[in-house]
Amino acid sequence: TLTFIWEFTSSKGSPFNKRRMGLDNVLLMGTYSEASHVSVNDHHMPTQTFNAFPNPSKGMLTVSIKNSISNTIEIVDVYGKVIYKNAAVSDGENINLNAFPKGIYFLKFNGENLQKLVLK
Repeated sequence: TLTFIWEFTSSKGSPFNKRRMGLDNVLLMGTYSEASHVSVNDHHMPTQTFNAFPNPSKGMLTVSIKNSISNTIEIVDVYGKVIYKNAAVSDGENINLNAFPKGIYFLKFNGENLQKLVLK
């Protein structure tokens, strides 16, 4: 078992405010032995992409997802009510929205507002 302890400091040496600290797309690469420290190499993760089509839609929506580990999609109406949520959506998956009224909705992918969706 490996235990990692992280301490973040600013360039001036003062600790960061933990309530405002966040990590995203972290990849640790390196080697470990009991006689040495873990080395960490800087590595940039590929940009995640998300798209849903066709838009406008007549009720069937297909999602395209690239370079993402976590895949949560939400469809929200204009009042902010979540009408559809899937925490494990996969690339190429079809979503049936025929039960929902025609109108304007918003797509969220991994908690981020990404695009407007029109159901017609």
